[in-house]
Amino acid sequence: MRDFWQARPWRRLIVVHYRLQDGTRITLWSVSQKMFLSAAGGGGSAVTADQSKAQDWEIFRLWKMDSSGHMFKIRSNKNQFISINDGEQLVATATSHSQAGEFQFIINKKNREKIRIRAPNGKFLQVEQSGSVTANSEASGSWSDKDPSVFKIQVTGQMQGDTQLCSFYGAEQAVSMLQDHWSTFIVEDDFSFISSNGLNAVRIPVAWWITNEANTPSCHPPSYPRYQAVLDKAFDWADKYNLGVIVDLHAAPWSQNGHEHSGSRDGTVGWGTSDGNIDQTVQVIEALAARYASRKSLLAIELLNEPSIEVQFDALKKYYKAGYEAVHRHVQRDDVYVIMSGRLIQNGATEMVDFASRFKKCVLDVHYYNLYDPKYESMSAGQNIDYVKTVRANHLNTLMRQNGALVFVGECRWADGLVLFTILLHIFTSYDISYQATQENMELDICNYPYHYYESSRILPNIKFKGV
Repeated sequence: MRDFWQARPWRRLIVVHYRLQDGTRITLWSVSQKMFLSAAGGGGSAVTADQSKAQDWEIFRLWKMDSSGHMFKIRSNKNQFISINDGEQLVATATSHSQAGEFQFIINKKNREKIRIRAPNGKFLQVEQSGSVTANSEASGSWSDKDPSVFKIQVTGQMQGDTQLCSFYGAEQAVSMLQDHWSTFIVEDDFSFISSNGLNAVRIPVAWWITNEANTPSCHPPSYPRYQAVLDKAFDWADKYNLGVIVDLHAAPWSQNGHEHSGSRDGTVGWGTSDGNIDQTVQVIEALAARYASRKSLLAIELLNEPSIEVQFDALKKYYKAGYEAVHRHVQRDDVYVIMSGRLIQNGATEMVDFASRFKKCVLDVHYYNLYDPKYESMSAGQNIDYVKTVRANHLNTLMRQNGALVFVGECRWADGLVLFTILLHIFTSYDISYQATQENMELDICNYPYHYYESSRILPNIKFKGV
């Protein structure tokens, strides 16, 4: 499902060479030693220039620290931040961003691949003959390939989430772009169309900063004025067109899975590592529950989307229990549900089902993607369809418990492209794979495939809803 809160209009605007921003992955190559800088073991000790090829330990991630685009914090593969020790040596040992140094990148205007890096002590990094990297150069101003303070920078990857949008454009311009996106991407006519074509609910992903009521735009922490008003308007439309609303916390503080859609700053997972982090997220859920408890269209609140395997299961259960209780402090109705998502592991839903089944009016969210594995690419359309009918259906059967949690297929997709996906839609509309929860007269069996189908119908008008 395309995120309701996430905009990517800036993709086409990236400059030809590169733009260094939050989450940009880079390598640094010493022109004098002809070696890549490397954080041995991925981090935890010195950074040296002693590797002829760039692999995981030689890739660093950036935090952009100012609007000029020249000041950065640098992070190693295993998440330690880069700093300078008492001996002026470059090390990857800081476990908190507050302990990290800020480095200034000075780019050669004639050859943008070449840079110098000024360390927090005011001196430039340079590579010694031994391969050690120190911050003790005054820099001659030469960009010669013999100069030990000159490096070649290569961008190996970019992230493209809301955090990067803000990093790229700055808070004020990013918020302006988002407000334009919110006012045009999904509008009232879309809700009318969805309702008139037989669908009964919408799942709306939101980010944790939706409850931030500050009026001043900010990137860190995120503050996007009028964000909450977008969800308020969606509830107005849902009430008007008799649609249920599933509010899905898609991005938690410090990111629960490291992906762009979870608001990650640099691809790392930081959610659930402390009680304070969990409590902050519970407060978001409580605020959402309090705000929308009286709305007739509130169907469910999903406590967290797709937590990573890096999230400890005990921490996740602790949060889910607290989040469930927070919802029910404000929502007393029997027709509102709490949704829990398993971790992003092969048996994530199986791991979660018994825990979720302890709670009344609880739903287990499972996501099925015939993607990300070469075996799906080698399958024909018919084989993919048979896989859904057999393997996916059998898996859903294993999750069903007498008087246990309901099962909700919150996301599903096959192949890249809407046309191919409509083949799979036929299966979900003609084959009883979503397990309608008739024992509670609850039609929480919709998968997010109607969104893709709906998007298809906007692009390819001859496609019609059938059997939904």
